[in-house]
Amino acid sequence: MNKIVSRYLLFLLLLSCKNSDLIQQEGNEFTLFGEISGPNTKQVILTYHSYDVLINDTIVVNEGKFKIKGIIRNPLMVYLKGNIKQRGTSDPNYYSFFLEPKKIKISLIEDKFKEAKVTGSITQKEYEKIKLGTDSINDEIKIIHNEAKKLRSKLKKSKDNSLINARMEILSQKFTSKTNQKKAIHLKFTESHPNSYLSAYWLNFYSSRIPIEKINKYYLNLSPSIKNSSYANRVKNKIEIVENSKIGKQSPFFKTHDIEGNEFSLEMYKGKYIVLDFWADWCAPCIESLPELKKLFQKYNLKGLEIVGFSLDKDVESWKKAVNKNKIYGWKHIYVGRQNIYGDSIFKSFNVNSIPALILINKKGIIEGRFLGADNTSQYGFSDLDKKLDEIFR
Repeated sequence: MNKIVSRYLLFLLLLSCKNSDLIQQEGNEFTLFGEISGPNTKQVILTYHSYDVLINDTIVVNEGKFKIKGIIRNPLMVYLKGNIKQRGTSDPNYYSFFLEPKKIKISLIEDKFKEAKVTGSITQKEYEKIKLGTDSINDEIKIIHNEAKKLRSKLKKSKDNSLINARMEILSQKFTSKTNQKKAIHLKFTESHPNSYLSAYWLNFYSSRIPIEKINKYYLNLSPSIKNSSYANRVKNKIEIVENSKIGKQSPFFKTHDIEGNEFSLEMYKGKYIVLDFWADWCAPCIESLPELKKLFQKYNLKGLEIVGFSLDKDVESWKKAVNKNKIYGWKHIYVGRQNIYGDSIFKSFNVNSIPALILINKKGIIEGRFLGADNTSQYGFSDLDKKLDEIFR
């Protein structure tokens, strides 16, 4: 792996050092010139973010050519779709690439968008060269995926799944190993290319998969101009959220409404201990853990403990049905919504990684404990929360 890393990163060194300066000279308007061969593609859709606003531009293809102008802050990964035949990024008429605020040209073949040729984008050129070093890893990952898919179909038919499960475990370990190899290559690039917008992209991509200390180290290494980019700003926000939601920090402030439509904030429970429960009806472990959570409530409620449930169900109707179906009547319920978990939401402000997640807030509004999916190390569960509460209310 080290040979692969050094071979491709050394090749990119001189190119990326000038990346940010060259792009900044161009301003923030882009012009995309497109050529496409094939009789059936009459339009394409370009999807991108312009200053954090999602844009979906439908572009008419006239005699195999199209053109569009727009505004972007800096180089961004954008998505181009033709005649989509299936869902997902594997569709033959789907392609992602780095667009820059300058004149960019793209050449496409109908049903072969993955073979697109992009010229004029420095960041895309860097990305393609890095991709050469990870293509063989991606091929191995595809093989692992295909084998796992076949094994999953056998699980439904087989009476004795012990051998299949053992093989699935081996495949899972191989998958983790291969994805870690890719991550190492990308983060090595990030570390050695502080002037590249691609570095900010990779750092943002892995920001929820590596320890916050490492994220901060990579971020501080970025050049000033790259730190001001869209992807680096997302990383900065992530760092701030993690820092502000650590144990010992004041709980993030918010105002919302409960299941009955009443205004709600944690200030209502000032002077009490509160457990924040992030859950959803579609989350099997959440439902399985509800009896334990109810026991904790019964055990400590009269001593001064309150629980507030934050639902990530797909819609309000599903959420309300889930509360009634599971008979969760002892505490307040707040709707966050599955569609909002990555946006500016309560879920994000508390830096919850997965559900079920439990966060303990003390009488002064200070975060005193993080358990289950709220704990970055995933070491602390219900028994640890019970032990903590026992110490508090003893």
